[in-house]
Amino acid sequence: MSLPTPIQKLQNAAILAKIELGAGDITYLKMPLGALDVDALCLQFAPRAELYLIPSETFPETPPFAVMNWGDGTDAEFISLVWTRSLPLDQRLLESLREFIRPPGPFGPAWGANVRSALTSSAEFGRAHGWRRFLISADHRSGDLMSSIQARIEPKVAASLRTSAILVVGLGSVGSFVAEHLARSGVGKLICVDHDRVELSNLSRSSYRIDQVGQYKATAIGEIVHQINPITQVQVFPSKFRDVGKETLRQIFGEADLVIGATDDPETQILINRCAFFLKRPALFIALYRGAKGGEVAVAIPTITPCFECQVKPHMRLAREHDVVADTDYGTGRLQGEIALGCDIHHVCTAALKLAVSLLVSSDPVPLGSFTADVLAKGFHYLTMSMEPDYWFYPRVFSGVPNQYAYQSVWLSARHDEACEVCGQSEQEDPFEAITPSLARTSLDHLIS
Repeated sequence: MSLPTPIQKLQNAAILAKIELGAGDITYLKMPLGALDVDALCLQFAPRAELYLIPSETFPETPPFAVMNWGDGTDAEFISLVWTRSLPLDQRLLESLREFIRPPGPFGPAWGANVRSALTSSAEFGRAHGWRRFLISADHRSGDLMSSIQARIEPKVAASLRTSAILVVGLGSVGSFVAEHLARSGVGKLICVDHDRVELSNLSRSSYRIDQVGQYKATAIGEIVHQINPITQVQVFPSKFRDVGKETLRQIFGEADLVIGATDDPETQILINRCAFFLKRPALFIALYRGAKGGEVAVAIPTITPCFECQVKPHMRLAREHDVVADTDYGTGRLQGEIALGCDIHHVCTAALKLAVSLLVSSDPVPLGSFTADVLAKGFHYLTMSMEPDYWFYPRVFSGVPNQYAYQSVWLSARHDEACEVCGQSEQEDPFEAITPSLARTSLDHLIS
């Protein structure tokens, strides 16, 4: 039987795709398309998938219509082929099909961001993450996605992280970096709180992308985490800490295995400290000094260390005397934004991340599990870091020590203030009951009512 000219051209091109992609028979047929019966070629992909290619009147200048029967009992669907006209026709067709089919077979449908990262056969999971569907062989499917992501992490560490939940309050250059890398490490759940929106100025040292400018940072971080590690659950609160609501705050603090305070609002940092101590949750507080020339990580663990307030008061006084802390914008109570390099900011963040992971795996008999415990046993819980030479008190500490320059660190310690409302001798009052909405939220509620 003589084939129509467009089908002949398409069939000749399809032969290369059959060879390279591992297709079975190529069959000519008439198939219904709307109210018409049209000429088509069918490529078989064992065991059950079928691809129908329908050349239009403008083929081969334009791609054929492509309809995929995925072989999983769902309805067939159109797929859009990329058509590179600079390539010979057979290569053009082959490259367009490579975007949907990954040999060698036998084939089955899988979902992912692209054909080389098709990660799950669960349609529900794939659709929930906005992924596309592809045909791939079983060899390329990941049986356990989280295990694959954590393949280069020590197994006992990986297992502990998978069952951990971390609350991150503040998602600027510090919090966004920390949240991103906790997701990369395979943390089971992240709870993220921040009311700010992404701005262009954030892109130089935060985790955000240019297409996220204008989004709430909490929402944007949720998107980023899902793209990095779709197994990590993300709960986002795009609002001020106070406006999350005291009962919801009590719930998420209670759920968290670790709390990270990374806001630019000293008052909020204090509230985080009080809530974490009240529910006996370990916390890390990360801060940068003026221009990110130095920074600090305060480790606050109920019954083991003084609370954040007891730690920061004496050290903050010393830092202010030497003019190394950022100024406060007294109109908002927040610290003013500082010009600083992302690499300096993230140098402190990576130290905090190691402390965080160590706290999460402290019960496991692995070297990392004792990292934070060992320093706490020495009575140290307040890490200070320098990214510049001859900075602050470091020249005095390292005087006479050879080969010193920038990138120095000193652990400090503080004592419990017996009069402290958080970790002193008296019983701490419930801080959640004292949390009231911010002034802006209160004013808005009044207008609505």
